[in-house]
Amino acid sequence: MKYYLFRLSLFLSIVYSCSDGNNSTGTPSTTNKSDDRTAILQDKQISTKGQVGEAISKSDFIRHNHFLQKADSVLALIHRESEWLSFSNINAAFTACINNDSIFIRSGEHRLKSSLELWEKNNIVVTGEGHCKVIAENTDDNVMWIITCHNITIRNLHATHTKPSEDERCYGNVFALDMGRDITIENCDINGCGAIGVYIFGTRHVVLKDNFIHDNTLWAIDDDGHRMNSEEESDNILFEGNRYANNGYLNENY
Repeated sequence: MKYYLFRLSLFLSIVYSCSDGNNSTGTPSTTNKSDDRTAILQDKQISTKGQVGEAISKSDFIRHNHFLQKADSVLALIHRESEWLSFSNINAAFTACINNDSIFIRSGEHRLKSSLELWEKNNIVVTGEGHCKVIAENTDDNVMWIITCHNITIRNLHATHTKPSEDERCYGNVFALDMGRDITIENCDINGCGAIGVYIFGTRHVVLKDNFIHDNTLWAIDDDGHRMNSEEESDNILFEGNRYANNGYLNENY
């Protein structure tokens, strides 16, 4: 009898251990961090080549800082509802965005062959991650040009131009806002020989918040001909926490 009780006890212990090993309760198992990173890279819907318009899974974006470090060619991401799109060209991300998108620009220094442009878009947020510097190589270009758009937010960018030669000057603006409404620029460094830091034409309800606007050759701000190198009373612009330095240093020549 003792022998059979022993066999029964042994059998039950084996069944119990197998059931526990299969994790039948549904409790998530713990994986090694390096194995987890490898699995994420292998399971991506996007390749690390950063081809334009490929989708990134939600789990990848939750860890997007790690992803961006690995995929050096991915310079911009678009968040669109439940999906994430990657771009190896920042201008292409601006062209591809649609209403209600969010654009993220990778940290680092990015040289632009042409202006970053938004045309007839609504409800767009553009965010630079970390230290994000965009440089217009053509001094006749605006760094960013926002045309007939509504409810646009630009944040955390260092926007500038390539420094012209000594016998030339910069004719492009840093931010140009044309015929739009409800545009916010916040926490940006706006400088670099841009003729005008923020050029506003026919755009209503502009918010400038926590920016450093400096070293623009003609004016810090031009609001439909109302030109400012410091904050002044305005029925169109809400100023909050901005700083200004060395704007308009070429005005005496024009």
